[in-house]
Formats: sequence, structure tokens, C-alpha cells
Amino acid sequence: MTDFEFQIENFMLYCTSRNLAKKTLSSYEQTLRLFGAYLRDHFEIEDAKKVQSGHIRQFAPLRNIHLVNRR
Repeated sequence: MTDFEFQIENFMLYCTSRNLAKKTLSSYEQTLRLFGAYLRDHFEIEDAKKVQSGHIRQFAPLRNIHLVNRR
């Protein structure tokens, strides 16, 4: 398990403890896993501490494309 995957698991446990809706949890987890794959494939990043704001800005439009293609 990479550091990024570990951080996702921790965040999902936190969200579950907050009693968020199942759809919300699913959406959060799917988005974070897609982001993790994007970071690994495009930047070879597996450590959450190495993520920069530019990585997020570059990913955001790609996520929207993924959501449109899913419909």
C-alpha cells in the first residue's frame, strides 16, 4: 500500500465516522482513487506529501471529462 492509498483509507474512515451518505462516500473514494492513479501514471507520485496544487488543478478538468463519459 502506497502512502497515498493509506491516506485515502484514513480519510474514508474519517468520513464514515461522520456518517456521510453512502453515495457521498463512494464518490469521494472513486475520485481520490482516480486522482491517485493520475498522480502515479503521470508524475510517479505515491507520497501524498509530494502533491502540489498544480497537480490538483491539472486533474480537476480531467475528472469532469470522466464523469461525462460515465453517463
